[in-house]
Amino acid sequence: SSADSSGSSGAPEMSAGCYRGDVGVVCTVKHNKEVYSPAAGASCDSDSLVTHLGGVPGVDVLNTDWTVVPLNGDSSLCVVANTNGSDLPSVALKDLWTIDADRNGYKDGGQFRRCLSYQGRAVSCDAEHSAEIFYTGTADVNCDERYSSFTRRDEGTDARDIKVSQLASGDSVICQVEVKAREDSLFASVRDLGSTTLPIKH
Repeated sequence: SSADSSGSSGAPEMSAGCYRGDVGVVCTVKHNKEVYSPAAGASCDSDSLVTHLGGVPGVDVLNTDWTVVPLNGDSSLCVVANTNGSDLPSVALKDLWTIDADRNGYKDGGQFRRCLSYQGRAVSCDAEHSAEIFYTGTADVNCDERYSSFTRRDEGTDARDIKVSQLASGDSVICQVEVKAREDSLFASVRDLGSTTLPIKH
């Protein structure tokens, strides 16, 4: 078949791991692609990347800068890359959202979450930002309840410093948390904070 002839282009066989172009590298050096196996029965889509990062599809919101496609059209392996071609973080993505490598009390992988600068531009949640989107969907949701379950905190715990808002975008509902004071900023995702201090800079 024609698929066989195109497969003999001399491109190396890629397996799970990190790549700079088509060259396999250790994940701790600069790379612009990571290949991973999706969970059993999952396809190569944003939900499979959320799962790979250690998140929960439908709960964790992925930044729109990331693409996930099947490797060579075969969905047994997925390729994640940044839509603008920039590098991935110098770390393996598996369970990244569950790790706190620098032990600052906040989970890593903020560049995969959806945060906004004061100008409304998408920024990494690990950089200073004014808002984090923690739900997008079509369901009629209570954003305060969603914030409480997203952060694992009681409703109203952070009400002095932040406000939770519900925005409509076409048929979709967006829940976001934002700082109240213009001079404040958040410096980490609010996901799974539990009893940890709100990541706010006054």
